[in-house]
Amino acid sequence: MINFRNTILLLFLSCLIASCKIDQVFAPKGPYEKYLASLKANDLEQTALAQDWITAGESALKDSTYANLPYAELSRFDPAEPTALFLRYKVKEGQNIEIHLKRISESNTRIFVNVFEWRDEEFKPLGQEADGDSLTYKVENSGEHAVRIQPELLRGGLFQIYIRYTASLAFPLPERTYENIGSFYGDGREAGRRKHEGIDIFSPRGTPVLAVRPGFIRRVGVNNLGGKVIFLSGGGYSYYYAHLDSQMVHTGQRVVTGDTLGLVGNTGNAITTSPHLHFGIYSMGSGALDPFPFFATTPITNIIPLGDSASLGKYHRVNSQIVNLRSEANTQSEILGKLNKNELVRVEASLLGWYRVKLPDDRAAFIHQNLVKEVGSGLQIISLKADDQIKDEFLSSRTYSASFVEETAKVLGSYQDYLAIRFSGGTIAWLRNTDKKL
Repeated sequence: MINFRNTILLLFLSCLIASCKIDQVFAPKGPYEKYLASLKANDLEQTALAQDWITAGESALKDSTYANLPYAELSRFDPAEPTALFLRYKVKEGQNIEIHLKRISESNTRIFVNVFEWRDEEFKPLGQEADGDSLTYKVENSGEHAVRIQPELLRGGLFQIYIRYTASLAFPLPERTYENIGSFYGDGREAGRRKHEGIDIFSPRGTPVLAVRPGFIRRVGVNNLGGKVIFLSGGGYSYYYAHLDSQMVHTGQRVVTGDTLGLVGNTGNAITTSPHLHFGIYSMGSGALDPFPFFATTPITNIIPLGDSASLGKYHRVNSQIVNLRSEANTQSEILGKLNKNELVRVEASLLGWYRVKLPDDRAAFIHQNLVKEVGSGLQIISLKADDQIKDEFLSSRTYSASFVEETAKVLGSYQDYLAIRFSGGTIAWLRNTDKKL
């Protein structure tokens, strides 16, 4: 429950965001930095609550959970607890990445969405930031990206979160998609003496060949391998069309997406094969690139039942002898650790068949839903001794004697050398487990 002090701070923050003017802000780059600047300018940065919020955003960058795209989860941010979600995902040059938030509750909550890139052994801001509930950006270099999603202070709610990749180029043949590719980048050629530097799309002779993006025709010509060829330049890349039956543009001509450049054929070294388009992408300084990521699109199909929201924010107990914690929501992903029976996790999000969880030591992981069960009323009631050592938070270094609390408590589960206990008023604490057995 948000206390009176937090309520006053919330009212002040609402005024700050909605109408208060800030005179001395040093041109922050995006919404997240502007928000930090507003806290500083109004002497809120040093409050305990604001410090917890800033720490949550920074510490989230150390999480090791991966979103295997396309990714969807149902999650809830607790307004009373500053927190941030951080999901890592693999990217390939040429992809468009789409991040969407669908609000289930709290429609007026301000959410900050920032993208990071793994560089020099750490995550650094990529400069992509949402000013709303959706963000789309193009991947310039293959590697690993991550998104941090964090609501403003004292705000939260229930959200569906989607992350997927989509095509950044139009497909070069009409009524075809990336699913019609017949030969892929890197396939062997000439008995393995060379690798295929593009993709082949088979289509009847005379099928129009289309511009995949706006640009200009850099060259129209003929060579032994490609036969009749066209080079289209635009967006920092050169797009190569080969084996054409005919060319319908000229060097230096400007084109827009969807313009007909030529017709499918089998000229050059494709004379003994069925008519098809060889399509390649070349980057200055990098040579040939795999065209597939420029065309591939993943649909949003993983709709999480809203009924799963009942588990969010609640402690769950391991119900098997030993279980694996995973870096992704699948059984082939990296094992981040193991838990024993009755150890606790807190459910942060629900996926199809999986939970994204937070461990008492603040580590994040995925666990299959069948392997845990909500703690409910607890395992047993125990009597406390005066010299029992208790702490309010698992990671806290401060302990106090059980002589200051109730004489009995319900055991919810365990984690490492501690028992999670709940007093009659609902307060959860951690008891050093010396001789108490579950």
